Amino acid sequence: MIFSVATSADADALMEEIAALFGAIPAGEPASPPRVSAGKTEGATKALGREQAYIYFGYAFDGFTENDRAALSVLGAIISGKAAFVIREQRGLAYSIGAGFSDYKGIGWFSLAMGTDPDNVETAKELIRKVLKEQENAPITQAGIEQVVNSQLGRWGMRLITRKNQAFYAAYDELVGTKRADLLAAIKEITPAEVEHVREKYFTPEKGVFFVVE
Repeated sequence: MIFSVATSADADALMEEIAALFGAIPAGEPASPPRVSAGKTEGATKALGREQAYIYFGYAFDGFTENDRAALSVLGAIISGKAAFVIREQRGLAYSIGAGFSDYKGIGWFSLAMGTDPDNVETAKELIRKVLKEQENAPITQAGIEQVVNSQLGRWGMRLITRKNQAFYAAYDELVGTKRADLLAAIKEITPAEVEHVREKYFTPEKGVFFVVE
């Protein structure tokens, strides 16, 4: 169990109170993480008769090095921004949309998720493929990097205003092994060459498959 507290109260007194509340709980065996693999999978569609359809596109790969994490965060933000601009702003096909790179226990993946009207699913899938294909060779500029980095820093600044979110993300980062402050500092120093490097190494949207709930 990870216990996280964000407070201005006295830390020693708080630790004593936490120990009084939870200290008697016996220690147990650590839970084994689920087994994951980067094997191929087929896409799927589930028809539930919903008013809104959800499209999830992605592919897995054999993880990425810690040195590539910051550049992948920037690349994911660039791709996400372009997809949002074309699919949501220009074409009006998405209620919400986002994309990026993640990893867990040595397995990495790229994903793009969006919500749309069920009648737009096939058009949206075609457009997703088109936009991602274009991003394989799109120019990476310092100005573009600065734009997405400033957006990310601003977004995280807003998320971490409340004590509730500070506590949540402190616990989450401890669980997954992320040092968020280091990551946010590192993305400020990313260069176009570093983004191009991780794009060539990890961005292979032709391997992606769709999962749709509609």
